[in-house]
Amino acid sequence: MFENFITVFSQVIVLFIFMFIGLFFGKTDLVSEKATRGITNLLTYVVIPCTLIRAFQFRFDPVEFREFLFCFAIAAGIHIATFLAAHFLVFSKNREERQVLVLLSVISNCNFIAFPLQLSILGEKGIFLGSAYSAVCALFNWTFGMIYMTGRWDKSSLKNITLNPSLIGFLIGFILYLTSFTLPSVISSTVEYAADLAVPLPMILIGVMLTQANFKTIIRDFRIWQSILLRLVVFPLATLGVLVLLGIRGEVLTATLIEAAPPSATIVVILASMLHRGEDLAAAGCSLSTVVSLFTMPFIISFAQTLA
Repeated sequence: MFENFITVFSQVIVLFIFMFIGLFFGKTDLVSEKATRGITNLLTYVVIPCTLIRAFQFRFDPVEFREFLFCFAIAAGIHIATFLAAHFLVFSKNREERQVLVLLSVISNCNFIAFPLQLSILGEKGIFLGSAYSAVCALFNWTFGMIYMTGRWDKSSLKNITLNPSLIGFLIGFILYLTSFTLPSVISSTVEYAADLAVPLPMILIGVMLTQANFKTIIRDFRIWQSILLRLVVFPLATLGVLVLLGIRGEVLTATLIEAAPPSATIVVILASMLHRGEDLAAAGCSLSTVVSLFTMPFIISFAQTLA
């Protein structure tokens, strides 16, 4: 396990070096708030979809396809189970705050942080298996997430799902995989170069965003700590325990835990901002959980690798 821990920890350190580069750029105003929005759009609409498309650029294999469907089913179960658990475990007298804290506990940063780790630890196979979790997460965000926050379902929710860039990238890659179609070399090279940005760019962005957080205030907030404990410790370990008891091993186990172990996702901040509900709490929770995950993720993922 120690060797696995060192391997995972070294990969996490690489990611967090990029994050500290972002912190430096944010503190020195070398990257403005407007530029941050531009980087977010670049990642959302180009880099992450290209990463998903690249992950499916190999011939269809029935065994790997069954593994993918298995990961999809596991991801759906994880989201439903953790949502129900968080709904009963998270405490706050304010209803809107409680909604934000529940989503902070459930939704992991399965694109920006998990994908670089998948590439580092499992390679393209990790992205392939992890994309199942990402697809489920995108569906969850704009269905359960929106309904939970607003108490209703409308056409805008359906639009957010169908036009979600990650889901579009996933569907394009999935169709290419099912048909064993290989992209022309020029397009393939373009996708490759864009996908290569999936490791440094998200972490630099997160670092810039962290400069806006007031950690002296955040650290004293018990409400945030309860969601961080669930997000980074309780739910990943519970997921690992259940999967091991069910006899799930190998790359499926490792890839699933890499997706389940990251900190709270920035999509929670986006949803809170869109609906004007607990924006500051969502931003604070994402910021602090990102920092704490530096210490929790290596232990959980290396433990999963040892059991795999």
